[in-house]
Amino acid sequence: MLKFTIKHKNVEFTELFYDLVFVYAISRTTALIHHLHNGIVSGEAFSTFIVTTFVLIDAWMMQTVFTNQYGKNSFLNISTMFIKMVVLLVFTGMIVNDWHDHFNYLCWTIAALSFMLFVQYFAQYYSYESTKEERHSIRGFLAVTGLRVFGMLAAGLFPIYPGFYIYLVTIIVTFLMPIYYRNRQEQVDNNFVHLVERVSLLTIINLGEMIMGIAPFFTLKTFTLSSVLYFTIVACLFMYYFSVLNHSIDEHADTNGMFLMYSHYPIYIGLIMITVSMSFISRNDANVHFVTLFMYAGIFMFQWAVIANNTYSKPHLSFDAKYYVVQLWIFLVGGVASYNLAHSDAAVLHITTAAIVAITVHSIGFFYMRNLKERRRLKKL
Repeated sequence: MLKFTIKHKNVEFTELFYDLVFVYAISRTTALIHHLHNGIVSGEAFSTFIVTTFVLIDAWMMQTVFTNQYGKNSFLNISTMFIKMVVLLVFTGMIVNDWHDHFNYLCWTIAALSFMLFVQYFAQYYSYESTKEERHSIRGFLAVTGLRVFGMLAAGLFPIYPGFYIYLVTIIVTFLMPIYYRNRQEQVDNNFVHLVERVSLLTIINLGEMIMGIAPFFTLKTFTLSSVLYFTIVACLFMYYFSVLNHSIDEHADTNGMFLMYSHYPIYIGLIMITVSMSFISRNDANVHFVTLFMYAGIFMFQWAVIANNTYSKPHLSFDAKYYVVQLWIFLVGGVASYNLAHSDAAVLHITTAAIVAITVHSIGFFYMRNLKERRRLKKL
């Protein structure tokens, strides 16, 4: 049985300040796939985007987990987060498609980020406040951060190849290691509501990048019906996400929140893919079928990663088979219709907007009817 902190842990102002770096970082990461080559996003650009996104999100997630379980506004933690912000800014400045020239510096900045988190866990391990169970859990995180420091330092000492392979293996292994140590996590206090708030805040930052992406359609010269449709897409994605991750969440769920965090990787990646796709729709140099597939791949990742988090919903708000079928049917109809009419950017935009509106309305309607039914049931008791 998991142990939980009953008292709600508020998001600290230092965490919000720390998030500001990621506003810049997400913008730079989005720019990696914001350029078309022969009408498509090149494989190299997309690979760079995926790896960079994983590194950034993982750095954010690991810090969030530490703060959730042990974070206090101590001098060590605040100063460490400030140093990490400086390192993150340096790392973000190196997020470019042609990163080969400074590959070693890229590796060493990641090593520095991991080392700072290692220091935080190391200090917590020897804190007189830490219990035996907490020290057992912390040893797992020391292994994760320690291996990442060692792997990144090693990768930076080699030429681009085989250095990049060491870099990639280190990222993958340390990304999966927390799953191996998940049983240790179940022995320490965990504040699920705080985790939900934190991942939701990073979602808001990604939606903010989407708002910036559609801003050029809202000048006096460019404002049209399409501008309204673009905003409708963003607004519906927001409503869809928070209908599942906010209003339906069981705040007392018996969980360590690990699936919640892992499921947000495709959510964030999907949102960025949708963001760049919306800017490609009306471009004359775009491969229209590629752009349509790229957009719907992003929608699919976002939609079904959000749906997967229904596992944390209140019992009466759990999705049934009919819900999944309707959601999939709407997605497929929108995707197939958009692909077949890909040569008309207006048709793709209208169909995609209609599909996302339908997905959102169906989801919100499902929760509304289930809540209404539950209230009627409780009145009869």
